[in-house]
Amino acid sequence: MRITNNMILHNAASNINSNKILVDKGENQMTTQTKIQRPSDDPVVAVRSLALQTRLSKINQYYETNIPDAEKWMDVTETALNNIIDNITDLKKYCVQGSTGTLKEEDRRTILQQLQSLQESVFAEGNADYAGRTVFTGFRTDKTLVFTDADSDKKYNITQELSANDFEKVKYFNKSVTVPANEDEIKSLGETQGTTVKNKLSKDDITIQDSSYKRLRLAYDNISAVDSITFTHTDAAGNTVKNIMQLVNMDNTKIPPLANATKNNTTGSYDPAYKTGVKQSGTKTIKSDNPLTEPSSQSFGYQQVNSVDNSSVTGKNGTTVKDADGNITTTQKNADGSVTVTKTDTNGGKTTTKTELNGTVTTTVLATDGSSTTTVTGMPDGSSVSSTKSAVGVVSSTVTAKDGTRSNNNIDYSVAALTDVTSKETDNHPAVIYVFENESDWAAWSSSTSSGATGEDALTKYVPDNAMVMIKETGDLIFGKSVSDQMSAKETTVAVNYDKNSFSAGELKPEYYYDCVDNTSVNYADLEGTIGQRQVYDRSKIHYDIDYTVAVNQDLTVNIQANEVFDSNVQQDMKDLTAAITNTQNADSKRQKIQALMKDADYQDETTQAKLSEWYTAANMEYDYYKDYMQDTFERVLGNCDTYLNKANLGETTLSCRGDELQMTKLRMDEQQESVTDLKNKNDNMDLSTIMMNYTAYYTAYQASLVAAGKLGQQSLLNYI
Repeated sequence: MRITNNMILHNAASNINSNKILVDKGENQMTTQTKIQRPSDDPVVAVRSLALQTRLSKINQYYETNIPDAEKWMDVTETALNNIIDNITDLKKYCVQGSTGTLKEEDRRTILQQLQSLQESVFAEGNADYAGRTVFTGFRTDKTLVFTDADSDKKYNITQELSANDFEKVKYFNKSVTVPANEDEIKSLGETQGTTVKNKLSKDDITIQDSSYKRLRLAYDNISAVDSITFTHTDAAGNTVKNIMQLVNMDNTKIPPLANATKNNTTGSYDPAYKTGVKQSGTKTIKSDNPLTEPSSQSFGYQQVNSVDNSSVTGKNGTTVKDADGNITTTQKNADGSVTVTKTDTNGGKTTTKTELNGTVTTTVLATDGSSTTTVTGMPDGSSVSSTKSAVGVVSSTVTAKDGTRSNNNIDYSVAALTDVTSKETDNHPAVIYVFENESDWAAWSSSTSSGATGEDALTKYVPDNAMVMIKETGDLIFGKSVSDQMSAKETTVAVNYDKNSFSAGELKPEYYYDCVDNTSVNYADLEGTIGQRQVYDRSKIHYDIDYTVAVNQDLTVNIQANEVFDSNVQQDMKDLTAAITNTQNADSKRQKIQALMKDADYQDETTQAKLSEWYTAANMEYDYYKDYMQDTFERVLGNCDTYLNKANLGETTLSCRGDELQMTKLRMDEQQESVTDLKNKNDNMDLSTIMMNYTAYYTAYQASLVAAGKLGQQSLLNYI
């Protein structure tokens, strides 16, 4: 192949340019200390650099953002937990002091003040927050754990489960000593019980009486209504035995909470039913305007708007309709102008509705178990009547006035009997439940013939052996001696469905502890249109955990839920202690006042002194009773404090374990960040000495190429050959 000068010159120019490019590359590397300036410089280095940068970005997100945020969240939670543990420890210290029985007046006063402070602070910690986000409320960080004055006006239907294993033996006191104000009152104290002399008192009237029963206690006091109580145990064959005690008969003008609804798996909606389990078929059909969907892990409960459709109340005379489910509905116009609609369900149940010309509607529901419910609404005076006959033959009737107040036609007190018995066994539940607004009503009933109490029992707050008493004011479920023993032996669980229409500031919100329905926005009076929204909280479907992604494929739960560390029993115990101390102080004050009267110069005659002596004996007995009970209460709460501390300490241990896991992950992320950063540096960057060596070689080659090219331009013999 012949090589010409032009070819040599062309190659020389190309080589000079290549060497110049290398020199430029060396200069850029020297300036940036990186291998490439663009992906085309070295695609392999570029791809590896992109992969390492992506991995490093994730590590930085975990190490520099997620992990520090989780650490701070857990630090705030740990501080709040430590404060809760300190508060319970203080409570335990006061209980130890009180259980010795050596408290003096000033000691009781001091402990009472401390209890009031603890009662406020122990649940104030429940609203602890990190950067404005509440730490004990799960993912609902914008909500508080306890009610405040601003949001306590709520209406909830709550289902709370209790256990016979948690029975507490509690004393209830009846009668009270009154301090006489003058000589006439002193001398009015009679010598015999039940004297009929006007303005005279018997010794029994001022002699305190006590009764002791086993108790379960709801999380809240001042209950608005108790709807039902379900008793469940496992029999010898391993079968679950459930007995339902129905206390409230819902009328046609109210829609029950969705907590008692049954799921319609076909449509995905909820078909609400009466609390008695009887649907409104044939009278008023409840329909769902907004079908419900299953919640995602980040959604919270259900919301639904319900309305009432009255279109099926009347129909053509004599018509019979069979629906797709096989239910048969017959409409008959009577001679007096009234209309009777009868619906027979496929299971044999029957609902008969008679609508009078004046608008009065009488509905009778006959269940397959033989029980029946008759409800009369739309009466001219605006009242309604609901009468129920249970399967065991117990009849109760309730009249609801226009203003919503209720009265019982049969007896003076609310009584619940079995309306749905799935087993003939009766040894795991009371035969009857008596519901009272407060202990005063209970005491009045105990002394009446309605209670069946005789002898000394009639002087006390009495519970029949096979019965249960419910006090709405305190939330106490008090069981007769026989039924409580049987329930303990069966390890019976008790599910109470009740309504509470207002809360006190500092009380725990029920949605964090129990299945419940927020009915605050429901307007029961608006039957024809939208009656408002209910918020249903089903803890089996609601997830409260807050999970942080702290590493690749590693999520860590950073929060502790409120029900994992403390419950309302702490506050209820403090209320018990406060009441016990207050009663003891009041009893002691009565003694001192009567002692002062005994020393008064105006009351020194023998008769008056004798009466005052009797009065002082009664006051001293009352003081001894309350003092002993105060000591018993301190001992009982002392035992409970260990349970509360164990629960709080377990929560702290759980949080500490998660914190240790987080620290190990942090250390691993630190090492990974360093390792990946080093790999990226080695892939992307060059050592300065290597750059200098390469640059020198590039520059030397470039200079040499210039010199060689310059020699090509000189004349030689070859130019003339």
